[in-house]
Amino acid sequence: MAMSRCRRSNGSHLHSHTSDDLRQQYGQGCYYCGQTPCEHLDHYIPLSAGGAHTLDDLRPTCAACNMAKGSTASRQ
Repeated sequence: MAMSRCRRSNGSHLHSHTSDDLRQQYGQGCYYCGQTPCEHLDHYIPLSAGGAHTLDDLRPTCAACNMAKGSTASRQ
């Protein structure tokens, strides 16, 4: 399942090749549990905790892990 675009907090978008690159970098599965598909991009350090909206702070995640993490710091 390819992601087309993800809205950024400043209104711009990350394109599908960015999310595909992140999934390749982290091995195709969810960063936290390894399951597929990874339909979310999670901020490793939440924006509300001072995280940046940069590729270094994004991780591919499944919906369950992203929702369980919420606005807390990394689950790992």
